[in-house]
Amino acid sequence: MEKNRLTRSLRTDDYKVAKALKPHIESQLIAEVTQFNKSSKQLEFPELSECFLKGEHGWAKKTYDLYNFVLRKHLNGEPLPANPSSRAIHIRHINACWNWGLKNNLIEKAYKIPGDTKGESRMRTYSENELKLMFSEINDESFLSINFIYHF
Repeated sequence: MEKNRLTRSLRTDDYKVAKALKPHIESQLIAEVTQFNKSSKQLEFPELSECFLKGEHGWAKKTYDLYNFVLRKHLNGEPLPANPSSRAIHIRHINACWNWGLKNNLIEKAYKIPGDTKGESRMRTYSENELKLMFSEINDESFLSINFIYHF
């Protein structure tokens, strides 16, 4: 019998959370050591992306929709967008799926897409009419009604 030590990070600094997670992680490690839970480390990207989308991430619906959109386009073989910022979003989302697969022992190797993951910042300028509208119509009532009280 091999005597290799297995460890897993609970990914928390909170003692109560760590204590609650400990039994679950211990059972996973025991299953892994005793070969009861052989992880499927050969998932192809279509299966991995399905698992990723079904996983519990705490995403908002719009975030899920964006991941779903990007991964579906990638699975359909569509090229990455030409726009640098859109391209960066696609690369970032696809690579997040690969990273999740590695982290959850669903794959042994990630085939991440190289490239810029930040994109370009967008310069937004306002027209003369937009500026006039902002300066004439926007009133911050909470700021205008603040009474300053000085204590001496």
